[in-house]
Amino acid sequence: MERAKWEDKEWEYVTSWHKENTDADLVSTSKKLEVEGDWYYRVRCVHSADGDMSDSATDGLYVEKP
Repeated sequence: MERAKWEDKEWEYVTSWHKENTDADLVSTSKKLEVEGDWYYRVRCVHSADGDMSDSATDGLYVEKP
């Protein structure tokens, strides 16, 4: 997971986790996290299969201060 003060600025690393499936068509994972307000957050994923690798990221989601 990454965060930024503004959605269009440089994203910084927050935390990560790993999920692996073999011989599967689908991989799913979830994790509950507490985050600080006044930041944009997004999830970045790295995908690999049979030696091919790529990555993707969600749109940024703004979390307000409580």
